[in-house]
Amino acid sequence: MERIIRAGALVVLIAGASGCTATKQALELYDRATEFNRIEDVNDSLGASAAADIAARSGTAIYTGQTGFGGVVDDTNNVVISAPISLTADFDRLTVEGEITDMMVSELTDTEIADLRAGRAKISTILKSGKAATGTIELAGTIGGADIVVETSGTAQTSSDAYDVSGDVAGTFRGSDAQGIALDETDSFRVTKNGTALQRSIFQAELEAE
Repeated sequence: MERIIRAGALVVLIAGASGCTATKQALELYDRATEFNRIEDVNDSLGASAAADIAARSGTAIYTGQTGFGGVVDDTNNVVISAPISLTADFDRLTVEGEITDMMVSELTDTEIADLRAGRAKISTILKSGKAATGTIELAGTIGGADIVVETSGTAQTSSDAYDVSGDVAGTFRGSDAQGIALDETDSFRVTKNGTALQRSIFQAELEAE
C-alpha cells in the first residue's frame, strides 16, 4: 500500500466511512472534510494569484478554512489531525498570522485504512477516529509576490499522545482578488509524536476570504 497519504485524502476517507454512524466525532469529521473539499474546488478553479494582484491590495483580510496534517507515524501507523484554520493577511506589512485550534486526531493502521477503503471497517475503527485534542498551532509568516511562507509552532495533545508541530508550510493566494489561500508542507515541516519524528510529515490547508 502507498505509504505516503495526503492529509486531505485521508480525512475524506475517514469521514466518508464514518458518515453513516451517529457518533459526534464522525459527523464532525464528515463536515470538516466536506468543507475542505468545497474550498479546495473553489481555489482550484480560481487558480494562483499573480504578484500584481497582491501588490494592488492594501489593508487586511481574514481567511478561514480547514486543514489536515500529520503523516506516517511508523511502518504500520498513520495519523491525520483535522482542524479549522484562520489567517489574517496584512497586505501593507506583507505578513500573515493566525492559528489552528479545535483539533481532532485520527490514527489508523494500514490495515484499518484498507478496510475503510473496502467498506468493511469495524465499528471500533470508526469510533476511534477523531479523538479531541487540546492546544493551539500558532502561524506567522510573510507574503512575497503571490506566495506565502508560514512558520508553524504548537502542540495537539490528546489524552494519551502529544503531537508537536514545527517548520514551514507554504503556498499561494488564489484568484485575481486574493479570494483564497492554499498551503502545503515544505521540507522543513515536522510533526513529532511524543518526541519522536514521524517518518513523513504532511500538511494541507484550504482557506477562503471572509
